[in-house]
Formats: sequence, structure tokens, C-alpha cells
Amino acid sequence: MKELNVLTRSQIGGLDGNPRGCDMEAMTLWGGLYRNVEVPVLVRPLGCGAGEITCRECDGSGIWTVLPIDGSIRCVTCKGTGKVLISIA
Repeated sequence: MKELNVLTRSQIGGLDGNPRGCDMEAMTLWGGLYRNVEVPVLVRPLGCGAGEITCRECDGSGIWTVLPIDGSIRCVTCKGTGKVLISIA
């Protein structure tokens, strides 16, 4: 099982939770089969109710490395980009 990098409020930025010097916001992502796992993430709002986060499957590398095989397999979730669009509305 992959270990998640959990950010604390002091690592994210100021008292309002926003990172210093960027347009990202700290939010909570509810994951898991029953959406009962709370995961803090940094979201870049794109407007129109959408946001962009780092892919949770490949940690933003774009390469899926779960199976120990030769070569690399492009991540299916982010299609190799390392970023995923989510709804923030």
C-alpha cells in the first residue's frame, strides 16, 4: 500500500491554509470505495467549479509503478500528465 504525503497547516502556508506565493487552496478530498477516507490536498482552482490536483495514483509522475515489471506504464487515471481534474463546486 502506498503511503500518502499528508501536509500540515504549517507546511501548506499561512493561517488561512493557502500556500504562500501561489494560487492553490487547501481542501479535503474524500476518497475510498465509500468516500469515507479524508485526505488533505492542494487544489488549483480553474474557475467554473473545477480544480486540478496532483494524481493520487502516480503521485504526479505520470508513470504507474504498482507492478514490478520492466519498462514503464503510463498512469491510466491521469493519462500520463500527473494532474487530475476534480469538481470543487
